[in-house]
Amino acid sequence: MILIFLVLSPLIIITSLSILIPILFWIYRVRDIENIYHVFAFCLITGFLNEILHFFFRTTYTSILITSIYHFIESQCYLYIFLSWVVLDKNFKKLLHLLFFIIVSIEFIYILNTGNYNIFWIYVLPIIILVILGFKILTSQNNRITNSQKLVVIPMVIYFIYYSILDILMSLLFNKQTQPLFINLYYVIHVINLLSYISFSLAFLWAPKKEKYL
Repeated sequence: MILIFLVLSPLIIITSLSILIPILFWIYRVRDIENIYHVFAFCLITGFLNEILHFFFRTTYTSILITSIYHFIESQCYLYIFLSWVVLDKNFKKLLHLLFFIIVSIEFIYILNTGNYNIFWIYVLPIIILVILGFKILTSQNNRITNSQKLVVIPMVIYFIYYSILDILMSLLFNKQTQPLFINLYYVIHVINLLSYISFSLAFLWAPKKEKYL
């Protein structure tokens, strides 16, 4: 996991609070959109709470624990969303859910016992699976993907790829000499997040209406 070494800056504050934008769009559409978007909104809300709590518990064991809990919720929500939009065998979907649960549980227990978050491979492995599922959604011939779904999947895939590559590079190359470079590279994530929140807002705005039964 990327080390927490950045101090608060206007860019970080803006991108952290901009997660409220898609949440507000979800509130606007909450009564008439498909249920899967409520799961996505729940993930965004927990992300917002995670950001707020980090303002009060930075570079502490509590901060690491909060992030670990959020990653547990985040991974399960994203997997559920992606699997809802991809054509796969039901048993294979159950296997992926079990795999994610085991991997993230190992991460959580390890962090809880050691306070150490430098186990990037445990976090990167689920990301790789999500990226593969994301590409499968975007390229599937049997699944008609909506523009709203694309606005959710594409930003997430871009974020996952960039984050995992940066995470791997930091685990191999991070030192005092390379720290300034990685700080600049890490700031790109905040730009990606800001653009993603705009995309998510449009996704909620254009989300299909849920089916109504008489």
